[in-house]
Amino acid sequence: MKDVKRTQLRRVIMAILIRNPNLYYYQGFHDFVSVFLLTLDENLAFYCANTASNYLISDFMLEGFEQGIFPMQDMISGLTEVLDPELAEMIQAGGGRPHFCISWLLTWFAHDIDCFSKVQLIYDACLATHPCFVSYIIVAQMIISKNALLGRDTDGFDDDVTAFAPEDIAYMVFRSIKDNQMFSVDEAII
Repeated sequence: MKDVKRTQLRRVIMAILIRNPNLYYYQGFHDFVSVFLLTLDENLAFYCANTASNYLISDFMLEGFEQGIFPMQDMISGLTEVLDPELAEMIQAGGGRPHFCISWLLTWFAHDIDCFSKVQLIYDACLATHPCFVSYIIVAQMIISKNALLGRDTDGFDDDVTAFAPEDIAYMVFRSIKDNQMFSVDEAII
């Protein structure tokens, strides 16, 4: 069964890229497409993933990867600044862009969340709303995790996270969230 799905995934991805020579594969695209394939049959998965690739994630599929990802990260930083200046200051201190959330952005959390129904919920929300909705979910997840990011809630960490650089703290916190599957999907979407 696994080999069949892997073959189908390869076919769907290749069909999208052949049909759209202006789109380029990026690391994580297979995670993005696999959600459609695990939810729908191969034919419908192709049409849905192809449409999403053209209209919702095409900025990530440009020849110059940074042309799409950096503006989206800047938007996430800007939203964070408006909603939570203290958290935005921490991100700014860590290099200005929230690099720790790139996989969330590129895969709509599919690479990081193990509970498939939570991933499907995110896809439902992103497909039914604004093309930037995944960015709103990312900002909400960062705000929900604010105390840990700012070193105020260090339960579950062996080291004192406040002793680390801001970008390292963010990586440690979100690595812990991923490893312990502590994503607040429902709360982030609402």
